[in-house]
Amino acid sequence: MDDAERLKGRSDPPPIEWVRPEPPPPLSPSPAAWVPRPEDFERPVAREGPSLPRGPRSLSKAAGICMFLAGAIGIAGSVFSVLFPLSDAELANLTAGIDPATLTLIYVCGLASVYAQAFAVLGGILAFQGANWKLAVLCGFASLLTIGFVFIESSVLGGIGLLLVFLARREFVS
Repeated sequence: MDDAERLKGRSDPPPIEWVRPEPPPPLSPSPAAWVPRPEDFERPVAREGPSLPRGPRSLSKAAGICMFLAGAIGIAGSVFSVLFPLSDAELANLTAGIDPATLTLIYVCGLASVYAQAFAVLGGILAFQGANWKLAVLCGFASLLTIGFVFIESSVLGGIGLLLVFLARREFVS
């Protein structure tokens, strides 16, 4: 194969053109990097209309005080029983005629009372503020399980608080 045959199968390259580069765009006064403005990220503030009159808040405050006292008396009774436990002879005398299943139930109720005391305090705070009616009712039911010094005074105060929460429904925000 000679050079003439090899050149026949090839086409000539296209002619070269020299193009002038375009001038860069004029510099803008904005910064080189994109910087967000704080206005872009602010949430629109919802304008509240006139608030509904809730009336006097005496019932919800009384309910809050009753439920808070129920929890506080229950907590005081629990602390007292931890600081001054019964002696072995007194405990044996108290549990002499009780079968083991009933004794276990009493211990479980005592443990439930500890949790109910915290719920009673929370319900008292919510009712006093008039904040959340449904949660205040739930905490009011829990405050019925509290055990105080004489077993019943905390439950009675919790029941009165629960009744007042039901009566003060209109005084709550939600």
